[in-house]
Amino acid sequence: MTERDFIIGIYESVINESTSIYYDLFTKTNIDEATDPYWKEALRFFSNLSEEDKSIFFKILRQVSIDIVAHIFGILDGDSTIEGYDGFFKLLVEGNDTPINGDLLDLFLGYIEDNC
Repeated sequence: MTERDFIIGIYESVINESTSIYYDLFTKTNIDEATDPYWKEALRFFSNLSEEDKSIFFKILRQVSIDIVAHIFGILDGDSTIEGYDGFFKLLVEGNDTPINGDLLDLFLGYIEDNC
């Protein structure tokens, strides 16, 4: 697996699939069938949005997901830090001793820019 394969896989799995799952959950879940108080509140909030605001809501969720993945890639690359930890991470693919991290953030942001 190359760095590019990894960031595309993460993009598809985390960004696209998660956005699709949330879309289905918010648009297809009946509030009366929800049992979790947080989820009922979230569904109630969503149901009160206009169609335009619902579209904006999903754009926000997608952007938040992109920002979170980008931040994690920044940590893995050593561009960002975790408080109290000053070491570096080495992300390896099984069977290959060459780390694939170091440029994940730049590759990911470039992929987003070129494909979204």
